[in-house]
Amino acid sequence: MKYLILFLLLSLAISVNAQYAPADTALIKTAFNREFDNPIIAEYLHSHDSTKVNAALLCLSHSHDTSFIYEIINLDFEKNPEYISFALGKLGASKTSTDYLLSNLDSSGINRKYILASLGLSGNSATAGNIVSNFTVEPGLPTGLVDFFRRDIYNNDIIEYLNSNLNADLAENILFELLYAVYRTQPMGSSAGILLDIATDKNIPAESRIYALGSLRKLRTFDSDKVDVVLSDPDWRIRVEGAKAAVFSDYDSSSSSMFGRYIKLLRDTNPNVSRTAAGMLKHFRMSPDISRKFADTISSEILAGGLTFNTSGEAFASMCAIIPESIPEFVDKYDRYIGQEYIIQAIGEYTSDSDWVFDYINQKLPEASEKDLLSLTPLLLELQNELGKKDGYTKTLITLLKSNLPSTISIVADGLDSSFVNSNSQILQQVVLDQCFGYMNNSQYVESIMSLVNLSERISPVFNESVAGILSSSKLPAILRAVRHDDLAAHGVIDSTRIKLFDDIFTNSFQYDSAIIKTNKGDFTIEFLSEYAPISAGNFCKLAKENYFNGISFHRVVPDFVIQTGDTTGTGWGGPGYEITSELSPLKYRRGTVGMASAGFDTEGSQWFVMHSDFPHLNGRYSIFGEVTSGMSTVDRIDQYDKIISVKLVK
Repeated sequence: MKYLILFLLLSLAISVNAQYAPADTALIKTAFNREFDNPIIAEYLHSHDSTKVNAALLCLSHSHDTSFIYEIINLDFEKNPEYISFALGKLGASKTSTDYLLSNLDSSGINRKYILASLGLSGNSATAGNIVSNFTVEPGLPTGLVDFFRRDIYNNDIIEYLNSNLNADLAENILFELLYAVYRTQPMGSSAGILLDIATDKNIPAESRIYALGSLRKLRTFDSDKVDVVLSDPDWRIRVEGAKAAVFSDYDSSSSSMFGRYIKLLRDTNPNVSRTAAGMLKHFRMSPDISRKFADTISSEILAGGLTFNTSGEAFASMCAIIPESIPEFVDKYDRYIGQEYIIQAIGEYTSDSDWVFDYINQKLPEASEKDLLSLTPLLLELQNELGKKDGYTKTLITLLKSNLPSTISIVADGLDSSFVNSNSQILQQVVLDQCFGYMNNSQYVESIMSLVNLSERISPVFNESVAGILSSSKLPAILRAVRHDDLAAHGVIDSTRIKLFDDIFTNSFQYDSAIIKTNKGDFTIEFLSEYAPISAGNFCKLAKENYFNGISFHRVVPDFVIQTGDTTGTGWGGPGYEITSELSPLKYRRGTVGMASAGFDTEGSQWFVMHSDFPHLNGRYSIFGEVTSGMSTVDRIDQYDKIISVKLVK
């Protein structure tokens, strides 16, 4: 019986914390359509059920409509402190919001952290100055100061305040938040000692040590006597951050011992560590007489085999950085061993011979994949100053702009400089028209069309008007929104498209509890947080039922940050052919959090990511729709280009 009682208590706790529910169709739909229907919102906002009020506040936080502030500040703060603070913060800078939040500060007790965090979004320089001058460090305050800093308010005073309050004896939650804030603003040299103590103290949680190491990396300082402490730490995340920081220690540049430590890390059991170590080799200080020796050591490791694809690529780029004059030799020797993106990275960063670079690119273009073109095209565009007048160069860029690949079209259209545009305006006009006519109803080309529209404006205002006129007959909402600048709800095609999309997604929003993600490295389980992000969760389930995720890669893995997937093209440019709305909430980005990738507000589609560690700078900026409840060891082992085998939805 006691287990039943416990279960009921847990269920009650979950329901109390829940916001959106399956019965909240109308409210979720008004948020999805961004119509913010006042009668529907009012019904929820003035409910006696605090969860319904929270749901309304989540909805309003996306409205960008400051007129709602006056309704929000008439609510009972003590009943909904977190969501009132969150909504007011998301509605932006406002004296009304700031005064209201400050008026609740003295009596709010444990709710102070919500107020202090939101003041960074609603307050002005006077608010920031008041906090820095009169407040001691407490939860929420460092986060609020980071947001003031982002808004370029009171910067120097904020930096000094945060650094002066660093103390390893602070409570764990405050120490973490303060270290995060120091890292996101600017660590000061005077803090190096305490940062080193924190970074190398294994009794302090890894989440705090990670930010201490990040700050030391920014300061480019480390104690060589402490290197082994971080490079041999049992937590792979500390080894990653340690490798980024320790390379800047006070080692003897004529000795190979420090270099040898990093070479050993190339075969670390975790691919994130080995890849990071390989990339940091380029930062070693060394005299010219030993640089060839170190490059030869890297070469031997690559040729010996056994390194991961990404570790080999990063090691190659480091080798090129050490001896840049040998890049043509290295490229010729390692072309078949190294991924194209790493070769292009090395060429772009360390070679100045424009003609050689252009010849190399031209050799690769005929057989280049879309992924390869993501590296080759930006490098080609960098040559405009040197080669912009050459017929062969011009022809190559025009050919790429005529491509049928969305990413290539966008990169070229966005990357052409004014000189090239002016010199080739006639042919560019024809290409822009052809591409717009060809793809204006293809949802995979929305970003490409937007880039072409921007290019048309740079060609001439008159031509831009012609292009806008053509695109005004598009069937795609995102394109119409950009060129018509009017109320899309008036267009029946938009209504019918959005209605069907909403229905298809919402059918799945609360149908499943979790998903088992089967990868080539093992399985991990995501538990959905539909009560916070019903559209994001429902969209994931809709796509999973269509087998959309099966066989696709984790196209982006940033060690000790995220693993990202959801793009069938594997380039980072792909999506499902439609966009869903952002669903921002007070949930925090912690280790195992699952969020939606986006290119800006309301641009989410199919790409999603899992966090390696805690990163508060993402809070309230990206939709959270789930959390990993088992299999984080699998998440930790996933390397860039590993694959999803299948997704199983669980009720």
